[in-house]
Amino acid sequence: MRNPIAAPGTAQKTSFRQSATTQNDPARALEELDRELRFNDSAAAILFVSSEYDLAKLQKEITRRIGAPTLCCTTGGELSSQLGYTTGGIAAATITDARARLVPLPALSKGTEQYNAALAQAAEEFSETTDDAGSIGLFTIDGLCRCEESVIEHLQLALPTVPIVGGSAGDACQFKQTQVYINGRFESDAGALLLLSGGFNAVTFQTHHFVSTGIRVVATEVDVANRRLIRLDGMPAAARMAQLLGCGMEDITADRLTTKPMMLRCGDHFFVRGVHTVHPDASLSFFCALREGDILHIGRGADIVDITASYFEALRRTDSTPDLVLGFDCIQRRIELAMRGKTAEMNTLFKQVPLTGFSTFGEQYNGQHVNQTMTGVAFWKR
Repeated sequence: MRNPIAAPGTAQKTSFRQSATTQNDPARALEELDRELRFNDSAAAILFVSSEYDLAKLQKEITRRIGAPTLCCTTGGELSSQLGYTTGGIAAATITDARARLVPLPALSKGTEQYNAALAQAAEEFSETTDDAGSIGLFTIDGLCRCEESVIEHLQLALPTVPIVGGSAGDACQFKQTQVYINGRFESDAGALLLLSGGFNAVTFQTHHFVSTGIRVVATEVDVANRRLIRLDGMPAAARMAQLLGCGMEDITADRLTTKPMMLRCGDHFFVRGVHTVHPDASLSFFCALREGDILHIGRGADIVDITASYFEALRRTDSTPDLVLGFDCIQRRIELAMRGKTAEMNTLFKQVPLTGFSTFGEQYNGQHVNQTMTGVAFWKR
């Protein structure tokens, strides 16, 4: 079994590599990535893998080839600066000469006691930062576990001085099984937290392209446990949305609601609540938690490519071009880009930074679980 802590290394030598493959054979895929990423030299590895792989074979290859702490999960699709949006492959990165600890989060449905001891030990090691070492937490979780909010909040409370960003695992929009690699195997009902510290600067970010239309509605009946909105303003939820959008019930689909999402307001910020299923009874299932009485703002979108480009430009101005950008990009953004014929434009944008990421079933940013957002972190070596 691999050691979950990598050697500290020399802070000034921290460096980053990233690559991607669409090779569908697990052994050949890992071999191809190894040539670019040099797993044996890494302090930590990050792999975002298609759920289409034979995961039993893939986990054996990961265990055989990678001895460093490894953050890995299945995806709704992969993204990279080399290939743009892809499906059926792996987007990956390695980090050298840094301190790394992977905290496995098993059996999430059984509560935090399954991992509290490991988390407490990691918090003691990583909560104190120094002038010559940055720290960051990278997180992934079963995208169908319905407990992202409580888990990310618990992690962030345990590590209040360490920014945590991440994304929920996917399965190419099948919504059947999403998995995280922990303890040498892919598991559902699981998550993982990769903590890094070393000679780097790191800037976290989140971006979406929606603003409020000024229309507000109230969630009047919610199946909280299943994240299902039953009634909106006292009406069947989909019927109320059809009324507001001026269309027929048959036009209220998850794809349509991608462009006119509901959002929660917190101060001056809006957080999107994305719909993944419109049910025959006119109820709506969400990627995020809802509560009865929540006031929801109907959103409208600006240009998704232009807004994302402005964030990438801001990252480049922060401290020159980053050495690595990890992006946790909502699956609904990929869907909207395809609907609007803008996928190629976004792929061109991805080439401007060394990007590795995946299409998620939810995104996490500093203790919050959000939707229809890209969260991430940009790294610069010192």
